[in-house]
Amino acid sequence: MKKRSLFLTLAWMAVLGGVGSARAGQITQTFTSPAATVPYTVTFMANQFNMPGATLTSVEIEVSSTITGTVQVINISTSAQTYSNATSSVPVSLSGPAGLALGVTATTTGQSGAIAAAPAGGFTEKTLDGNSVTGSVSTTLVPPNLTPYIGSGVDSLPFTFTAGSGTYGGSSSANGSVFFGGSATASASVTLVYNFTAAAVPEPASMGMLGIGMAGFFAFRRFFDKRAAKV
Repeated sequence: MKKRSLFLTLAWMAVLGGVGSARAGQITQTFTSPAATVPYTVTFMANQFNMPGATLTSVEIEVSSTITGTVQVINISTSAQTYSNATSSVPVSLSGPAGLALGVTATTTGQSGAIAAAPAGGFTEKTLDGNSVTGSVSTTLVPPNLTPYIGSGVDSLPFTFTAGSGTYGGSSSANGSVFFGGSATASASVTLVYNFTAAAVPEPASMGMLGIGMAGFFAFRRFFDKRAAKV
């Protein structure tokens, strides 16, 4: 009876141990865009989730943007001019998929220098970079909002930068001939993370237990077959 109990115990351990457990995993995609003058839209193309035997549980989207203010100095005089304290302040908004939104203010302060003469009836323009600011925003999507990210194709991720009404200023010795304006440049870095669970599979240790259990089961059968043959 003791041998029988031992063999049965090993067999049950093999059955229970061979079940395994669901595995969690991640797939990460990253995208970057070079700096461009606001307003502009950049669209990233992401591979959709397509893993047999796995279930997508959530999607994380994070965007980080570096926005740099710029100030324009415009000269309509036919002679070169100097300027000082050229400044700008421009509100910039970022909108993306799944309601992502970010707002920052791009500034330029204390720019001074000289600008070339303008041709007769025309103008010259000089653009100066200002201060940079970095902002980030993220969101996590869960069912039932995962449909656009599942398939065998690609999913578009559009991000749009727009500029609001800004303030600009500066001074020049040629009053009425030098003007100031402004804008901003922006770049985007996007991280897309697919979180998923894969189908249950036997673990290596469980496979070992399965082998031991099966060996015990057949040994048990052989032992009692021999006893039956002697009777």
